[in-house]
Amino acid sequence: FPLYTKWYKDTDPILREDIDFVLEETARFYKEASYGQIELKFDVFGPVNLPARSGCLGLDPKFGPDVWKAAGVSGYSRFVYVYNDMKVSCLSRGTIGREVWRSSAFIVSSNLRWGSSAEHRKRSGISVIAHELGHNLGGLWHANFLDCGDTSIKYNTLDCFSIEYWDVYDPMDNRLSSLFDFNSPHKETLGWLSTNNIKEVAFSGIYKLDPLEFPSSGIQVLKIPISLNHGKDWYYIEYRENIKGILFHFKGFRDGGDTQLIDADLSSSAWWAVYLGTTYIDPVGKFSITTLKADSTGAVIAIEFPGQPLKEFIRGDADESGVVDISDAIFILHWLFLGEQGPECEDRADANDDGQVDISDPVSILL
Repeated sequence: FPLYTKWYKDTDPILREDIDFVLEETARFYKEASYGQIELKFDVFGPVNLPARSGCLGLDPKFGPDVWKAAGVSGYSRFVYVYNDMKVSCLSRGTIGREVWRSSAFIVSSNLRWGSSAEHRKRSGISVIAHELGHNLGGLWHANFLDCGDTSIKYNTLDCFSIEYWDVYDPMDNRLSSLFDFNSPHKETLGWLSTNNIKEVAFSGIYKLDPLEFPSSGIQVLKIPISLNHGKDWYYIEYRENIKGILFHFKGFRDGGDTQLIDADLSSSAWWAVYLGTTYIDPVGKFSITTLKADSTGAVIAIEFPGQPLKEFIRGDADESGVVDISDAIFILHWLFLGEQGPECEDRADANDDGQVDISDPVSILL
């Protein structure tokens, strides 16, 4: 819950409508990013005039009670402090999870960096609050980029540089001009992905990915095991509809970040994604990933592991027998209505190529 504080050094007042706009947009972002699982509600108090001090005041346990008393606030456990004097606001800070001060447990999302104009406040305020709430509500750290020079990744990741904040596709970066959805390992940490949304992959095949940005009952994340110097890890492979590209991450804390984005397309000037018609060959795991389809409905990718030749893709060949016949219709019906094992590649079962698997697909096979 935000507490709007204003300092006596008030050269450019923060307007209440700016605060309301930013909080409403932040709440909308979290509701969409969580697939409707998180709903934020805010009450705004203030402005409160307090003597200027130095340091990160919102993180000072002596600071809170002064503000609460001045504003007549009680009964809240989560606070957002908004300053318009950047000298005392210490830019933006937030606690990782819940802090316990003076036997009172509360989460502080502070301090918000407000610029010199209302336009800047609206543009940057949403990104700042969304970022700090990621620390507070989910215990997230920053979203980093792993720079391994002329290769995407190295077995010894300590030979690479983890650049803090540089995963520009996650709000736990530090860009203020735009706001992307959370990456897939962060969404897993936040509990927003179900077991139906995540599939572990160890065999060659054709796989369909639903866009990460939207709610889905299908697969949104593929996890491929990889052995690195620090032990077994996982690639997280996701499809972003807004860039029509495949992104690669792995978990692992380094230099202030708990997720690492890797450059999966070194040959491109694009931002580290694998786009339609391009192939990523992993220098450690030696597997390859090719994007076969990428549109608003999702992506279809081919994954090929060493020693496992990729089977030819035949639309409608749900049981992967090499031909399309009545057995495929029966296979799909048993999967959809009897709960039996489905195909490794769901796109094979999409016989009529309408972007989804339903009763119309076995019907189209039989007609």
